[in-house]
Amino acid sequence: MPASNIYSVTEIIGKTLFAKKDVNLHSAASDSAPVVKSIKAGNPVGVVYSWTTDINGNVWWEMIDGDYNDDFVKHETGLFDINALTAQGAIDAGTKTQQEQDANKSTEDKIIDAGKKVILVSGSIYLGWQILKYFLDHHK
Repeated sequence: MPASNIYSVTEIIGKTLFAKKDVNLHSAASDSAPVVKSIKAGNPVGVVYSWTTDINGNVWWEMIDGDYNDDFVKHETGLFDINALTAQGAIDAGTKTQQEQDANKSTEDKIIDAGKKVILVSGSIYLGWQILKYFLDHHK
């Protein structure tokens, strides 16, 4: 599962959007533009070619179909399958930020982080062993 549901536009371009709900594709980036196709939930909507905004600031994804016609679908939260984006290699903003922070850590910080994990795992094993030993000794 993605760390967040926020994606940069650059992560969406070139990816296929899959409908989580029924989706209408319009001939232009406007609610009043004619609907040229309807896509049922679970089906691919199309490959995102570009994006634009309408006069109200709404984001519209631009798709190009097999006949090189531009089709537009208005972005709405919950309309597209986020897991399908992740499966295509899209990285959400939270994960990308964490990756950048990890990449910028010094070698010393990486060693300290690894040491903390070793201590935590070792301590958990030791504690588990002591609890098991206690029960075995006291329940004979």
